[in-house]
Amino acid sequence: MSFGRYLKAVREHQDISLESVAAEIRISPRQLTWIEAEDHARMPAEVYTRGILRAYAVAIGVAPEDIVERYRIHRAVHEQSARQESEILTSGQKTVSRMLLALGALAVIMALTLFVYDPGEHGSADSRASQETREKVSAQAGGKVRADGPPLLPTNSAQAAGAGEVFPEDDQGARQRLSIDAVSDVTVNIRVDEAPYTKYRLDPSDHMELAAQSRFHIFISDSAGIRLHFNGQPVEIASEPGHSAELMLPQQSGEN
Repeated sequence: MSFGRYLKAVREHQDISLESVAAEIRISPRQLTWIEAEDHARMPAEVYTRGILRAYAVAIGVAPEDIVERYRIHRAVHEQSARQESEILTSGQKTVSRMLLALGALAVIMALTLFVYDPGEHGSADSRASQETREKVSAQAGGKVRADGPPLLPTNSAQAAGAGEVFPEDDQGARQRLSIDAVSDVTVNIRVDEAPYTKYRLDPSDHMELAAQSRFHIFISDSAGIRLHFNGQPVEIASEPGHSAELMLPQQSGEN
């Protein structure tokens, strides 16, 4: 989802009213309505909108920089589309050019949807992602699978038999290792080094092992839903059960 629809989905999922968010961040509900509708023509200047988005994200418990990045990408697409439409109208090729513009904008948004990570667990997109992951796992008797990213190792007996090495050959030289065990239904978004984020929908007893050269960046939908081991050592997740959490491993200097 892009920034406005994603904020609205998270807010409604948590049963938080628009008015309560507006009161908390001291802004009019009408302006928040424009933001959720992604109405760039009515939204404030970019620098003020970024500040509002950060405050909104904090109020409903999602990552502020993720929301700002979604806004930046969506605004760039919007401005590019507006420039192209102006050029088309000026040239007089209205009918055919508008069709091409619409198709081009749709292709860009679809490509961005595949690229931009989603740290939350909302709506039918999660169900489709979970189903795709399970289908990939079921299709491979050995158990190892890459869902556009790191390997996922299932733990049920039919798939685990003969699974062999957890890490594929191209990960054997990695310096960092991460082990994940799910204890309840949970969604995790993981970035390995500088690769794009990969989203996994895990069931209780699912097991994952990942390899990286330098670091992992992890978003967890429920901090109590998984157990982590980094380079063989247990990792404490400093977040209340039932709340989302964000981790960088190895931890940066000054972090808990």
